[in-house]
Amino acid sequence: MKVTIFSYDLSHNCLVRTHVLAQILDENHEVEIVGPKSEPSVWKPLRDKYEYKGINTTSYIWDYSQHVSDLRSKISGDVVFVRKPRATSFGLCLLHRAVTDTPVIVDIEDWEVGLHLSYQSKLRAGLTGLPKIVDLNSIYPTLLMERLVNRADGVTVSNTFLQKKFGGILIPHLRDITEFDPDRFDAESLRDEHGFASDSTVIMFTGTPRPHKGVLELVKAAQGLDRDDVTVAIVGAGDTAYVDEIERIAGDSVRLIPPQPFNEVPKWVSMADIVVAPQKQTEGLYGQIPAKVFDAMAMGKPIIATSISDLPEIIEGCGILIDEPTPTSLRDAIATLVDNPDTRNEYARKARQRAVREFSVKSAVPALDDLMMDIM
Repeated sequence: MKVTIFSYDLSHNCLVRTHVLAQILDENHEVEIVGPKSEPSVWKPLRDKYEYKGINTTSYIWDYSQHVSDLRSKISGDVVFVRKPRATSFGLCLLHRAVTDTPVIVDIEDWEVGLHLSYQSKLRAGLTGLPKIVDLNSIYPTLLMERLVNRADGVTVSNTFLQKKFGGILIPHLRDITEFDPDRFDAESLRDEHGFASDSTVIMFTGTPRPHKGVLELVKAAQGLDRDDVTVAIVGAGDTAYVDEIERIAGDSVRLIPPQPFNEVPKWVSMADIVVAPQKQTEGLYGQIPAKVFDAMAMGKPIIATSISDLPEIIEGCGILIDEPTPTSLRDAIATLVDNPDTRNEYARKARQRAVREFSVKSAVPALDDLMMDIM
């Protein structure tokens, strides 16, 4: 069977889960990846992983509407696996089904309406104003798309918050445990190669630094530790105003490392002693689980994370949970693990075991194969 994975944006970091779904489906199906590009090229960290069929367009209705036919012409699968309930993905694929009768499965990684609300106050949540009407990925069209989820032939979700909201099959963020395997790397040599002191405990954040991810609070926590034997590495620091703000206060104990290709992520995580995922407790983000947690578990790293969504169950026995990522709570959690290497090593061992058992790409193959059979 041929499966078209239709991403709402090939130029965005949502391509990570698209890539994981492709890895799962590749086991037994032919896969192609199609979608609009909001920038001239495919998202850099995964640019070379697949041959993408993309078309450059914005999400403004006058622009996107000119490319609908061209985007649909690139869909050649027997099933369309559409990423995110957005008008530029799910909306177009529902139209394609109406014309061709091709079944549509929608994958829901985040609560999209919640994301809109989390970035603005509820009184100013974009419910008025021309830009919110003409942008197909704004709150109005997204509200409609979420209400149409029950029209899909199948639904997959990334966590139980979304499953309660939309139903569907739970496919958590997964990793290829042969790629994310600590035994592939000589961590000590890599740390030396990249300038990490041999006697330093490396606290690592990977991903795109954004305010809701608590990276600024992590940097302040490092300052509060006031220790020469701790280094905070932020891997994925691009050229943004938020990163500029972090850089202004970062001292010698913080290293900012630019975005890395996805196949380089395991190498960087191998250099960490502790991985931190300090997601903020924002109402609209309850449906989000940081994918870096699964990178860390697969690589056998202890984790410090916020107690949000399914994380208490996911990392039980694999690290420390905090209620809110404040500089104080992060400082205390980091100090606890830095000062207790035996505890750190036990968390690491359990993390790798659980990743192999529950969060490997191959673990989801039967569930997606059953879903394909059910809708055909």
